[in-house]
Amino acid sequence: MNQPHTQNRANEEALLRDARARIIWGEAPEEVAQSLQADGVDRWQVAQEVKRFTRERANAIRCEGVGEMWKGAGIFLAAVIPNIGIYLAGYVVPKLLAIGGAGALYGIYRFVHGLVLATTGRMRGSLS
Repeated sequence: MNQPHTQNRANEEALLRDARARIIWGEAPEEVAQSLQADGVDRWQVAQEVKRFTRERANAIRCEGVGEMWKGAGIFLAAVIPNIGIYLAGYVVPKLLAIGGAGALYGIYRFVHGLVLATTGRMRGSLS
């Protein structure tokens, strides 16, 4: 008598693991919820789990955004500091200034992109 119940529980856990992966990889939560309900998972549990998986994805995106901000700040500083030092030493190397300027712009882009991810927690597609 416990065999079917245990088997149903294992099947439900497998369905929820699959649903979590689908949401983390960017599939629409509504589609995942419909799929779970079609497979017989309780409607209330589907709503709770999909909400939890969506929050987990948003938190992962925010963490990725903070990492992007640090990378952008590092690129910016790595591009700007040598140019400032060379300029203060009394040299002006136009090619080096151009390369440093391009690096600084790229660092700013990465920082702003990370800031958007960190504040909104939204991103299209998968997290990788």
